[in-house]
Amino acid sequence: MKFSIVVPIYNVEKYLKQCIESIVNQSYKDIEIILVDDGSTDSSSAICDEYAEKDGRITVIHKANGGLVSARKAGNELVTGDYVCCVDGDDYIASDYIEEFAKYAEKYSPDIIYCGHYQVKNDNAIPILIKYREGYYSKDDLKEEIYPSLIESKSGKRLFPTVWGKAIKRDLYSHNQMNVSDEITFGEDIACIVPSVYKCSSMYINNKHLYYYRFNPDAMTKKKVRRGWKGLLLISELLMREIGEKDQNFIPQIYRFTASEFFTVAASQFNGNDPYKEVKKDIIEHFNIDLFDKAIREASYEGKRAIIVKDSLYHRRVFVLYLFNKIGVHLLKTMKEIRINRECRKIKDD
Repeated sequence: MKFSIVVPIYNVEKYLKQCIESIVNQSYKDIEIILVDDGSTDSSSAICDEYAEKDGRITVIHKANGGLVSARKAGNELVTGDYVCCVDGDDYIASDYIEEFAKYAEKYSPDIIYCGHYQVKNDNAIPILIKYREGYYSKDDLKEEIYPSLIESKSGKRLFPTVWGKAIKRDLYSHNQMNVSDEITFGEDIACIVPSVYKCSSMYINNKHLYYYRFNPDAMTKKKVRRGWKGLLLISELLMREIGEKDQNFIPQIYRFTASEFFTVAASQFNGNDPYKEVKKDIIEHFNIDLFDKAIREASYEGKRAIIVKDSLYHRRVFVLYLFNKIGVHLLKTMKEIRINRECRKIKDD
């Protein structure tokens, strides 16, 4: 059984060698490695070529910068394995990462295999568990245990939607990855993984921690930037088209997800230097887009989210979004940092 490993790479010279080393030194050897240099301007390109000369399993693609989705699509064009795995260029994997996937692939032949991961900060690796039972899921199991929170439950629970940390059968992955628009720069994993899980006939969850996700402060998802409206609209339309139109039971989840993400995107608009009135006007205009308006009106939540998200959006309280941007986001980051540091200290003490 062959596994294809696609690695999108953009200006990660500081971490790239560790990433590639962790892949070429896998205990399971029947792999192909596709390194996609997405127009890097640092030494990442040269590092890719260096490793390709030493290992015949490596193919390098050099392309103009087009973003993460376009890089994954470029890699997808060359995959030949039974399963596809994605590893980000600033992350790395355990030596038995593919071996563990192969074990369950050979035993159950599931369409998708999940694994647990570590969040890496500095030299500390904090274990993060998947919040679902470990084991095999038939289609009926998926409907009963996964579908209720596949996109977003009332309490905010979601199936962990990253493309990394998974092995996906090639045809299933390829179809859904190619469906994702290159214009999506946030939430691109959701646009691929959620439809993949919905369409799959079986899945296996292995809670063993095998993937090392690096907390990289230089990554775009860690920077305080404005998030684009178009990306959210494209994801919501894709979910409606690929899932909601086929099973209307998912429409409340899609509305909930869309409203929640609208809150985040709207709040991020205050990260620029534009005057408050201009930003407010822009947000109000996006409130009026049909899908956003429908989602906000129909979304239902439980607990604090009903007040923070639903109430502020339903009544178009733009100042709440402004306050969340200036105070709330900082508090959430601080709380996350405290949790991470506490876990780091615990690991050192152990």
